[in-house]
Amino acid sequence: MSIPILIDLHREVRRLFIAGSGLAAGDVRLAKLLPQLQQMGESAPVFKRVAEAVRQLHESDREQSPGKLLDLGVLLHSILYTQGNAAASGEWEEPGRPYAGEANVETFATYRQLRPLIEALTTRGPGRLEVIRQAHEGGLFRDMRTHAAAIAALEDPFGEIVDFMIADVIPAIGAPALPTLRQGLDLQGGKADGRKLQLIQRLSGSAAEEIVLEAVREGSTDVRAAAVELLGDYPEREELILEQSYDRRKEVRRAALQALAQLRTERAGDRLYEALSGKDSDIAVQPILQYEGERLTDQVLRYGDELLDQLRGTKAEAAGDAADKLYTALQALEGKRTEASKAFLKRLLSETKLPAKPTHALREEAALQLLNWNTEDAYVYLHELRARKETMLVSFGLRAAARYLPASEVYEAYEPFLRPGMPTVKELQWVIMQLTKDMADSYLDADQAESGEAWDERWLHRFIELDAKDLVCRFAKRRDKRTETYLLEKLQAAPSWFKQETVETLLTLFRMGHPEAAELTMQAIEQSTAGRLYYVDRAKAVLLAQLPVSCAGRLRDYAEGIAYESVKEQMSGIIERIEAKPDTTTTRTGWIEWIKSKMF
Repeated sequence: MSIPILIDLHREVRRLFIAGSGLAAGDVRLAKLLPQLQQMGESAPVFKRVAEAVRQLHESDREQSPGKLLDLGVLLHSILYTQGNAAASGEWEEPGRPYAGEANVETFATYRQLRPLIEALTTRGPGRLEVIRQAHEGGLFRDMRTHAAAIAALEDPFGEIVDFMIADVIPAIGAPALPTLRQGLDLQGGKADGRKLQLIQRLSGSAAEEIVLEAVREGSTDVRAAAVELLGDYPEREELILEQSYDRRKEVRRAALQALAQLRTERAGDRLYEALSGKDSDIAVQPILQYEGERLTDQVLRYGDELLDQLRGTKAEAAGDAADKLYTALQALEGKRTEASKAFLKRLLSETKLPAKPTHALREEAALQLLNWNTEDAYVYLHELRARKETMLVSFGLRAAARYLPASEVYEAYEPFLRPGMPTVKELQWVIMQLTKDMADSYLDADQAESGEAWDERWLHRFIELDAKDLVCRFAKRRDKRTETYLLEKLQAAPSWFKQETVETLLTLFRMGHPEAAELTMQAIEQSTAGRLYYVDRAKAVLLAQLPVSCAGRLRDYAEGIAYESVKEQMSGIIERIEAKPDTTTTRTGWIEWIKSKMF
């Protein structure tokens, strides 16, 4: 007997039991099945009875349909029961105890609690990470019914979810996650299976060595790479790791070098140096940074000196390969705090016979590493390099000088490089922007430090002369006619508070104590169409916080025209805070905390 049509019919009957028998009359799906049942009824009496029951139900009215539906359901259930097979296939096996602490497994959560979490772990879309975080914090992953979904999330396309599962969730589940991890591990699988192997080893420790070795021998490229990196936890497998470091697949070689960095033996260091000076230089840098041992550092420094010798006097068109290799070697020295490495950085920066264009990036890297030593002798050396008047060196000199010299000496040393027409102007303006706070940060800083306070006041008029408005805003602190005139002209050119430059200008006028700052702010707000206000960002919130209570009414009138309810609600909260100023003597600190709580 053909069962599929009966299964389809059973599905429709269940649907009608749930939806209500009153929908059966004239049901399209029943009508679609009826001709097939009638045709089959010509050769089998049981199908004839089923077809007749379906016809009667399809033609019944609302009063008759409940009985007809029940009759069809009983008949259909009886047929399917007699045709089914309840025996399970396969051989019976006694369940084992796959992990210690089996008695600690719980199923305490309700379906209402689990459903959003399971959906977040097994579906796609935004907002899922927060659901998973909250579930983790609430201990829901102690419920064993979440384990399969948690393991499945290792294949999620959203990297942050995968990272969170690996770093926090599955380690917190602990040993109870091992059976699902092992069952789901496919040695011929992809990156997700590599992650599963890493978690098995993390939760099992040395007991996982056998499966790790099996993955090294038989796994796919992704699984092999994960397994080879795990070999770094087994020092006795050094020979195998060295063998894998010559594999034809780059992913496996990368993993082997990473494992060698964990071993920290002389043989491991020699292989890492061989990779750096050979074809695997790009994948050797990170392992060398993690390797601890002065012997390897000295090898890299000697290699760097050899390359530096090659570059001296070399023409630009022939310098590319050696410059690239030296740049890679330089990256491998980052964080290697030895006097020899510091001397090498200074030696490289002191060279004047290197081709400029091919070596610009590596000299910039050397200057950055020397700056990050955070020692006075390094600062002094970089500061003195400004004498060569090279833009990159002058910019690092300014960074270094700002860290150890008085503000007046910084100004006197670098003011000549910030005169109109100098080639270093744009670069140094960018450096000073990096070293100072924007207006919103300046107001929100808890210690109330002012932007530009560590800088000489003479810079302000130089920035006006250069028409560097962003820096003028950061450095202007007190009332000054020339500065006020400059800022008011800028405000007149861009009066809408939708523009970030306008908001910063108004904040600067408030900080300078300009008497018309509040009125100018309200004019800028009222000249902007409220319906186009899509959000109140941090800078706008800080600006509104400066307004006095007298502006609250005008702000409320403006807020009425805001199209988005969330923005209108945000504005209402700010207005209420403004209105409360006289009664609660709201302090600047109170405003800071309120803005932070609402904006971040």
